[in-house]
Amino acid sequence: ALRMASGLAPSDFQAVLFGPDVGSAALRTPLAGDPGAAFGYNNAVSQLLLLALDRQLRKAGIDGYPAFLASALWCPLENGPASLWVDGTGLARGYAGLNAGARDWARIGELIRTRGASGRRRLVPKRWIAAMT
Repeated sequence: ALRMASGLAPSDFQAVLFGPDVGSAALRTPLAGDPGAAFGYNNAVSQLLLLALDRQLRKAGIDGYPAFLASALWCPLENGPASLWVDGTGLARGYAGLNAGARDWARIGELIRTRGASGRRRLVPKRWIAAMT
């Protein structure tokens, strides 16, 4: 489960939030405790997850997280264009910066209400929505 209990030290807030390479800044965050032992909100954790996801998507032949988000979730919901807040390397931030209109965000709420379905198409597994909610 994703519970923000990584054991990482507090990240360099400025570098992870505003730096030119937020992935590298997150990777420099040292371990400070036992993973799973205590909650500790940390943007570096979300950025590390996005970095891992982006790398795996590229290995699978998908053009990274932005392309996956658009093709697997955002556009199938019939949302309008969204913009991602990216760093100087082109990597999206994993903790913030998905900018879209209110109706687009409402479609995300509807996706959760319908347990991962949009019309007749399943976009997210029911079990994931159940675990998330």
